[in-house]
Amino acid sequence: MLAIQNNSLLTNYLLQEIIKLIFSLPKIVQKFVYKIIYDYPTMLRHRHLTDLKLKKNTLSAGIFIRKDQLTKTGDHTYKLETHSIGKQKKLISTDYFFHERFLKHAAGSCFVKDKQTISTAYHIINATGLDIDLFIKNYVVLFGYTNSSEEVIIINENQLIELDSVVHANNNPNDDFIDFKIKQQLPSFVEIPKAYTGVLKPDMEIYIAGYPLRSSLTVSGNAVIDKKYKDYFTTHADLFEYSSGSPVFLKQNNQLIGFVKGSSEKDFIETENEQNQTNIIASSRSEGKKILFIKNN
Repeated sequence: MLAIQNNSLLTNYLLQEIIKLIFSLPKIVQKFVYKIIYDYPTMLRHRHLTDLKLKKNTLSAGIFIRKDQLTKTGDHTYKLETHSIGKQKKLISTDYFFHERFLKHAAGSCFVKDKQTISTAYHIINATGLDIDLFIKNYVVLFGYTNSSEEVIIINENQLIELDSVVHANNNPNDDFIDFKIKQQLPSFVEIPKAYTGVLKPDMEIYIAGYPLRSSLTVSGNAVIDKKYKDYFTTHADLFEYSSGSPVFLKQNNQLIGFVKGSSEKDFIETENEQNQTNIIASSRSEGKKILFIKNN
C-alpha cells in the first residue's frame, strides 16, 4: 500500500513538472526562435523581392569594384565578367550560393548617405592594401548590380560612380567609417534613404542590403536588434564576407539606422567529401554580428 502511495506521489510530481515545462516553452521560443529558425528565407536576392518599397530602398546599397575589371563595349556601356561562387568555395550543390556568381576584384559594400556622399566601413579600404588616395584612384562604386547568374553582365555607365575625396573618416575600430564625396550625380534609380532619428530598442525588426561574397544585391531579413550598446548593436542576420559596409534599415519604416561592421564567425562549414556549406546556423550560438550606428558629422 505504501509503495502504491509513493508511486502515485511521484507520478503527480512528474506531471506537475511536465506541465510547468510546457507552459514555459512559448516564452523560451519567443526569446530565441529568431536566432534558430525562420518561417521564410533569411536571404533574398533583390531580383526576387516583391515589396516595391523595400526593392526601391535597397538600391541605395552599392559595391566597390576595381576599374580594371571594366571593359568598354559601347559609348555608354561596359561589361563585367563574373565567376562561380560554388566552384570557388567548393560548395555543396544545394547551397544557397551554389549557382550564384561573384565579381573577382570587388572590395565590399557601401551605401548612399546623401546626394553627394557614399559611406562604408573603413576596414574595407585597409583590406585592399591601398592607401586612401590609391583606393579612390582605382575603385568605383557600382549600383544596381542585381543579377549574378550570368557569366558576363552589361552595365550602363550611369551605374558607376567615381570617388572624389574623403569628407570624414575614423579608422578607430569602435567607429570604423569613411565618407566619400562623389564626382557625379547618383543614378536616377537610387533613392537617398531617410535616417532614423528615434530611439532604437532591442527586438525592433531590421533588414540589411548588401553584396555578400561579392555576389549580387541581397537582402538579409528576419532579424532583430539583439543587444544595444553605446555606439552599436548586435543582430543575428545572415551576413558574410564583403557584407561589411552594408546599410541597415528598420523594417517598420525603411529608415537607415547603421551599417555592418562584421563578426568573427566563419562564412563556411565543412561537410562530407571536403565540400563546404554557407554558415547560416552558427549565428544562433554566437554573440551576433556588430552593426555600427550611422555617424552624423
